[in-house]
Amino acid sequence: MLKLFLLFVVLLFDQDTSLVEQHNVQAYLYDLDSYVHGLSPEKRYGFAEDKVQIEKNILTILNMNFVYDYITQNKLDEDQAFVNGKIAIDELDLDIDQNFIGTLNLDHAVFEKHLKHFLLKKEFFARMRYWLKDEARQSLEKDFAYDYFLAHRSQYEVPEKRHLGMITLDQAQTSSDEAIALLERLLDGASFSKMAVQHSIDQSVNLNLGDIKTYSEKQFKYPFSDKVFASDVGIIPTLFSYDDKYYLVEVKKIIPKRGADFKDHKDRIIDELVEEVAQEKMQTIIDSYVSADSISMNKDAIEMVMDRYLVFEKDK
Repeated sequence: MLKLFLLFVVLLFDQDTSLVEQHNVQAYLYDLDSYVHGLSPEKRYGFAEDKVQIEKNILTILNMNFVYDYITQNKLDEDQAFVNGKIAIDELDLDIDQNFIGTLNLDHAVFEKHLKHFLLKKEFFARMRYWLKDEARQSLEKDFAYDYFLAHRSQYEVPEKRHLGMITLDQAQTSSDEAIALLERLLDGASFSKMAVQHSIDQSVNLNLGDIKTYSEKQFKYPFSDKVFASDVGIIPTLFSYDDKYYLVEVKKIIPKRGADFKDHKDRIIDELVEEVAQEKMQTIIDSYVSADSISMNKDAIEMVMDRYLVFEKDK
């Protein structure tokens, strides 16, 4: 009885049955059939059981059809990118699953025609993303990238950096008087690298000789960074204390802040923004359909669809 009921469900509506419609754009039963045809046989039954996913897929198909309608209405299908897409689909040698069309009692020629149209819409949707990226890139290159650069100039500037030397002393082994005495020897001209090797507890001191390389103030993660970056070149005449350690610091070199030049960052800005701008434009296209009219659902057809694919048995 169940199989007879499912067969009745399969035969109840034809391929051109509209499932949902919004702003004169429809998602058809053949769209959903074409989508399910693209699933591997073992996944079709699982898809049939997930009614929430079926609803999501119908709406996703409707969005795809919005974009297809936008392309054709605005004659973008005359653009070479979409012309090439149509040629690719026309020349496609379709591998139609005979078990699929037999189980759903579909006419081969009719389904082939519908499948090609579905694949064309899917191809146009994919190509639209790239087309919008190209459009976004051209727009960014003309004006917007420079405006964005001006608004975010500070993040492209290279901050002042300092080449630093550091001697780290363990407060459990070194008293404040001993640390101050060591600082005074440095101020009197003692070799920083030699003193570092002799006294610093830094495990890499034998390799770096107390030279900890170059930092911006943001990179120098110590609570006394403001004092270090306010000092002149030379030994800083202050004994710093932090986390049970004493620190002696030498400013070896000050590398001035470097301003940002648009030409140095133009390509990077465009690359970062082009995807975002293209996605926003795609969403704007879809939203223009969604906001223009309320969605109309063919409730009988939707209810039928929820059972339509149960004819694909679990072990298939």
